[in-house]
Amino acid sequence: MSSNNIVEKLFATKEFATLPPVTMKVLDMLEDEKSQDNVDIRKLAKLIETDASLTLKLIRVANSPLFAVRDYITSVQQAIVILGLNKVTNIVLGISIFSKFLYSTTPGMQEVLNKYWWHTSSVATVSKSLTKKVGFDFKEKEFIAGLFHDIGKLAMIQYDFELFKKMIDLVENEGMSDYEAEKNIFETTHSLVGAEIAKRWNLPEDFTSIIQYLNKFAAAPSENRNIIAVINLSNMLCEVWDAGFYEGIQSISFAETPEWLHILKVSKVPDLDFEEITFSLEKDYENSAEFLKIMGS
Repeated sequence: MSSNNIVEKLFATKEFATLPPVTMKVLDMLEDEKSQDNVDIRKLAKLIETDASLTLKLIRVANSPLFAVRDYITSVQQAIVILGLNKVTNIVLGISIFSKFLYSTTPGMQEVLNKYWWHTSSVATVSKSLTKKVGFDFKEKEFIAGLFHDIGKLAMIQYDFELFKKMIDLVENEGMSDYEAEKNIFETTHSLVGAEIAKRWNLPEDFTSIIQYLNKFAAAPSENRNIIAVINLSNMLCEVWDAGFYEGIQSISFAETPEWLHILKVSKVPDLDFEEITFSLEKDYENSAEFLKIMGS
């Protein structure tokens, strides 16, 4: 099978075919406006507020430790003004994906999904913090890209859970990496599947590239190498902190990883110390539990 075959089957079902209507309309509105300077904030807020559950979770996330706002946010319009359009759009995207795939009645799948969402929430949170610490500005894309980086694995779970369990067995008992195991079982990788899904969902083009090249850092387009480096390092850290998702990573020498060496070259922050950064990141990592709690409420 190929990544296209998996995606074709998934998109033949209503469950995976589209994002929630309000989310699609938000993305369409932003695409139509072309420039954020032209977005009608009141119109956008009213659109989001047509979904009561989305609105409630958006406001709760906006007031969470993830964003540490000074003034308590009470409305969608206020959230857009205080947090900015990028952050609010990314929160809406994140909530939408969680809402569709947070729960399952398939025997054994819920435990795997819980592990999946804990991992992706952690990577998103750590990516957000690491981005600031190394002096990058991705216009808030790092959080949602971290949240979506393994969307291909979620697709594989939905496609055939029994096959996915075989893939897990190869990682945990045969010592394979996740990519090796995926090729063995699915004949493709979650990065290729995830990139195809991002295209079908009409997510911003950058997300497709980021997802596709996560396991090919050396070949990644220059415009996305910085954010891919941050997400990959965050992913490795979460594996070490027991928030992994069947990747087969046993140990890491961070100082020798290409992603960290790349950051050292391009960052304008002087005297970056990875040990010092990871110590403070571990505290920020705890915020992912708060985000996951809100998503599941």
